[in-house]
Order: sequence, then structure tokens, then C-alpha cells
Amino acid sequence: MASGFEQLSDSATARSRRTRQLGWRILFPLWLGYFLCFIDRSNLSVAKIQMKPQLGLSEAQLGLAGGLFWLSYATLQVPSNYLVARIGGRRVLGAILLVTGASAALTATVQSFGSLLVLRLLLGFAEAGFYPGCVLYLSRWFPPAELGAVTAIFTSANQMGDFVGNVVAAMIIDGLDGALGLSGWRWVFLLQGLPALLVGLYLLRALPDRPSDAAWIGPEWRAQLEALQPPATSLPMMPALRATLARPVTYGLLLLRFADQCVAYSVAFELATLINDVAPASWPLALTGLCAGLPFLLSVFTSIRSAAWLDERATRRGRHHTHIYAAWGAVGGAAVLVLCSGLLMVRDGYAQVPGGKGASRRMLVLLGLAIPLHNVYHGPFWAVHHALQPPELHAVSIGFCNGLGATGGLFGPFLLGALHDSLGPACSASGGSSDALDEAASALNASAVDDCIDEWGWGVTVLAGCALWVEFLAFKCLVWPAWAKRHAPRGEPIEL
Repeated sequence: MASGFEQLSDSATARSRRTRQLGWRILFPLWLGYFLCFIDRSNLSVAKIQMKPQLGLSEAQLGLAGGLFWLSYATLQVPSNYLVARIGGRRVLGAILLVTGASAALTATVQSFGSLLVLRLLLGFAEAGFYPGCVLYLSRWFPPAELGAVTAIFTSANQMGDFVGNVVAAMIIDGLDGALGLSGWRWVFLLQGLPALLVGLYLLRALPDRPSDAAWIGPEWRAQLEALQPPATSLPMMPALRATLARPVTYGLLLLRFADQCVAYSVAFELATLINDVAPASWPLALTGLCAGLPFLLSVFTSIRSAAWLDERATRRGRHHTHIYAAWGAVGGAAVLVLCSGLLMVRDGYAQVPGGKGASRRMLVLLGLAIPLHNVYHGPFWAVHHALQPPELHAVSIGFCNGLGATGGLFGPFLLGALHDSLGPACSASGGSSDALDEAASALNASAVDDCIDEWGWGVTVLAGCALWVEFLAFKCLVWPAWAKRHAPRGEPIEL
């Protein structure tokens, strides 16, 4: 029996026109909202370079502030996603962006570590439902054969947000520092928080909850799409949550996401600091932001192209295991690259860079490659999730796996910052001429930065090694058995 999507017009021209309409009217506004959300949650990674000396914060405190966002972010994932399923995306997603923009802009007012923690918590509460709500919302407008690529396009907003956010934040700090008596980092939060308010107002006005609300859809197409919509929710929230928790594969998906987020957000949060430690003292901060953003710009293209290719192999060629192999390969490969980067830092120790702050640059190449590899996994991961979880559990399962998995963004940066402060060896003046060392020390004091790159080595190694082990166990023991049971011919098990 043909699916509802297959019953739509067979005309290639009509399908192309409809795909463009859905892309511009549905996908692009959500992409833009997530792009702004990601800028607001990640701009602390650049702003902290100037915040640290001005507010007297340690790396462990900044790591906690960066990661605490994920604690509050995780708590409202399931309820907010249930609301999207229950009352529609327009009001929920629009309201989320309004509160997100206000919370992000208010971060410009912080005066202490305590106030920074409070506002990061508020920002996490505000953003909690946007990403999982969009994943659920898109699954009700696009056919399964296109959903991996569509999810990858949507998720590319976080990579573009990292690139643009890093570069623009650094430019704001360099260009507006001291304007109207405000430090540059305060301008970063103010100017990058306000646009989310405007997009939130647009979503409240223009985003349709269902095809019947979309005046730009023709009557025949509207009726066909409306027939495909599931009921608001087939189970109350608590029974759906209990059913989700009773499935072992839920915990496998959760652990995969948690371990990946530990590594990914630790790298994203500390990358600008690591580059700043390696770069010559004469580099402007805007150039540091540009270098930190380049891996995320590359990720936009790799994630979208790879997702489209994987969808084509999985649907047209019948290669059912493509998505699960890609999801595991991406998260495992990224962890291996980060692990190798940490081992390089441990091995190299302190190596003076003329005119700079010391240490090997080779580990930055590995970190730069890990970021686009990690971002390949988003489309395949959610394709695997949708295949393994029953449709009636999608709303709750997406929120549960994404919410608790995202707490890796709390654990990872805090652990990395704490290990940076406690493990060594600390930077020592070994190697290089005394004049060069004196010049480097003078530049270091002038910029109020006391980090050396080798101090990160053990922290990166421990974090990536633990994440890789968790990913392997989750995949081997929980995710793969469920996938093999689903796809094995005549019930025969498939060996990994």
C-alpha cells in the first residue's frame, strides 16, 4: 500500500515546487531560529576570554557556567516536546525564542560568577524545547525518505551558528570594547541576543501548526498532508514516558548522545581558548574567532552532503545498515581524533612558539577535523532513533534522549576545565632563548591570559577516552541488538 507521501502528485515539477515551499516556509524559519539559539548558547566560548580577567573567574568556574546551561536545558525537554505534539509548534517554538532572546541579552548585565550561573540556567530553561520540538515538527511535514537530509540541514544551523557566532563575537569585542562605557563581551551578549526576539515574533505569526493552517498550500495538497498528520498525542505524557523507559534501546541512544555531547561541546567551548593560547601574541581576537569557526563552517557542507548520500543509499539501494554505521562511525571517529589530540599535547608538553604563547599546533588540526566528523552523525542518529522507537513514543523519546544526552554539555566542559586547573605539567620556561621567553611572558601578562596548551593534555585525553568507551558499550550492547533484531531476515541475528 502506498504511503500518503507516495500518493502525492508524481510530477517531478510539482514535487520540486512543493519541496521548495516546505523548505522556505517551514524549514528555513526553524533553521534561522536554531542558528540564533546556538549563537546565544555558545558565544560564551569567545566572550570568556575577556570575561575571565575582568570578573576574576577560573577555568573551572567558566566550564561550570558553560555546562550548567545543559542542566536546565535537559529538565524541560520532555514536557516542552509533549506540548509541541499536543498544541502545535507555532506557539511553543515562538515563545521559546522570545524567552531565549531576552535571557541571552540579560547576560550582558552579569557582575559576578553567581549572576552568570543564574542567567545560564535561565537560558537553558528557555531553549530546552526548541531543538527536539523542531525535530518532531519536521517529521510531520517531510517523508521518511527525506527526513535524514532535512534533519541534517536543520542541524547545520548549529555549525553555522558556531562559525558566525565566534567570528562576530570576536569582532564585537575588538570593535565595541569600551563603547558607551561597556566592555566588549557585554556588547556580545546584548547584540547577539536581540535577533532571537524578532524571529520568535515571526514564528508566532507565520508558522503553521498543521497543513490546514497553511494558506499557501493548495486544497488538494493540504488535504493529503493533513491526512498524514498523527493525532496530537496517542498516549498521555507519563504512560508514554514509562513505555519509553521500558525499552533498552532508549538507554543506548541516550548514552551515545551523552558521550558525543561531552566531547563535542568541550571542544566547541574551549577551542577559541586553545587557539588563543597557541597564536602569536599579536593576533587580534577576531582572527582567533575566525580560526575557531572554520571547522564549523566545513561541518555545514559535510553534514548536509553526507546525510543526502546516506538517505539515497538507505532508501533507493536498500542498504538498511547505512544510517547506523554512519552514526557510530561519526561519533567514534570524532572521539578518536580528540583522544589523539590530547595524547599529542601530553607528549609535546611545552614547546615555545616564537612570538606566541607556546605548544604544538598539530593538535588543533586533529580537533578541527573532529568537529566536521562529529557533525555528520546528526541526520543518521535521528534516522536510527525514528526507526527503532515506535511513532507513538517519538515526542517523549526525542525529548528524553536529547535532553539527558545534552547534559554531556554540562559534564564535559566542567570536567575539562577542572582537569585543566588541576593537572599538568604546568607551563614552564624550558626551551627557547631567555629574550624570547621574556617577550612572551610580557605579552602574556599584558593580555591577562595565563594558560599554556600542555595543561589541557591530560584533561582532553581522559575525557575523550572515557567517551569512546561509553560509545562502544552503548552501541554494542544496546543499540545494535535492537537494530539487528529489526532488520535480520527471518529473525536470524546479524553479527557485528
